[in-house]
Amino acid sequence: MSALPPLDVCISIDAEFDINHSLGQPDSHTPIGFASMQRLLDGKSHGLGFILDTLGAHGLPATFFVEVFCAHLFGVGEVQQMVQEIRAADSSHDIQLHAHPCWRYFRDPDWRRTVKTMRKNDSWAGRGAEALAMMREAIGLFSAIVGQPPLAFRSGNLQVDTDVHAALAQLGVPLSSSVGLGLTRPDDATLQRWIAPTRQHGVLEVPVAAYAEPGLRGERVKCLTITGTSWPVTRRMLEWAYRTRNGPVVILTHASEFSSSINTEQGDPAQVAYRPNPLVQRRLQQLAEFLGNQRQRFHTTTFRAGSAAWQAVAGRADARFIAPRHAGLARMLETGWMQLRG
Repeated sequence: MSALPPLDVCISIDAEFDINHSLGQPDSHTPIGFASMQRLLDGKSHGLGFILDTLGAHGLPATFFVEVFCAHLFGVGEVQQMVQEIRAADSSHDIQLHAHPCWRYFRDPDWRRTVKTMRKNDSWAGRGAEALAMMREAIGLFSAIVGQPPLAFRSGNLQVDTDVHAALAQLGVPLSSSVGLGLTRPDDATLQRWIAPTRQHGVLEVPVAAYAEPGLRGERVKCLTITGTSWPVTRRMLEWAYRTRNGPVVILTHASEFSSSINTEQGDPAQVAYRPNPLVQRRLQQLAEFLGNQRQRFHTTTFRAGSAAWQAVAGRADARFIAPRHAGLARMLETGWMQLRG
């Protein structure tokens, strides 16, 4: 029997600064800019640099969804530092649009006072006609930061509705990756997809892969992430996707997952310190090594490079991967063991 063709896998990174609880505690906390992506300890990056080094060691490209509304506080130049570091690491990396509406509160120079009394909303869903104006603002910032308009969009918190897709369509953005059933379940049933792409208003929605995890209290729905999914489960899901031809498999991670921050209440964000998370770092290393060694079965790609092929599978029947019964318990034991080891 002939071998199956390689299955597309996309490692996606939400590249965003740290709002650092400042909307809830504005008197004591301050957002952290590019330093929250670097996450330096003794001159070594346990954030963006760690991700880029790990991918580079195995020659793997990734898609970085760069959050742009933070430029209202930090300016375009500081966000460009992040983009420049990604580009310098490997020209095959893909840079696309990410936006959290909560950063728009920092348009007000007096935000420390005004955020105390307002009702905050960080969701793209439920905006109605406002979604178009917000998307136009996001695209304008992205173009200023990156130097070209985006091909793909990811909403903050993976909250999305058809008004967002309509805005993307009107503004010429053909791809979205704003569905992740393990984080937010869209109200629109047509968007409730585990893994298979679908179209809305002509926009191709490529979900962050989700799966079911059995547990003592019933089934839990999870997104396929580096921080929330053990390596054995990630590998099993990739093997399942390859055998059943379900893809592309979109995996989600953030720079903040590879270390923890301490002293975040510091008045000077530059004084915030970071402690590496060896468990989560090891998971990314295991994934990268696996994909690097399994190129005949898995094609690690990006949204820009893979979009043409993904259009052909839009509307295909969706499918669900179910993790092994004791996966959740095994993950908790693994986390507990690493915490005991310090």
